[in-house]
Amino acid sequence: MATSDEVQASLTREVGIISKDQDIDATYRMLYVSSGASSGSGATQPGKSCWCRTTIANSAADQAAEIIAVLTTEGPVDANLA
Repeated sequence: MATSDEVQASLTREVGIISKDQDIDATYRMLYVSSGASSGSGATQPGKSCWCRTTIANSAADQAAEIIAVLTTEGPVDANLA
């Protein structure tokens, strides 16, 4: 179980910046993340900001991976909120 600060440390500011977080329930956390200045293969979409749902019980690295998956996806992210 990782805090939002620990997730941010795993995410790095080059990939994404967490500006808001809220636990939905005992299982899920919503994090508002803006893409960073990463480039190259698998880079986040420039200027993309969105809410990302992560699993609270997961490690910081696993939650960061969930966020990166959303930030590297083109188009809307509504499916991540379902």
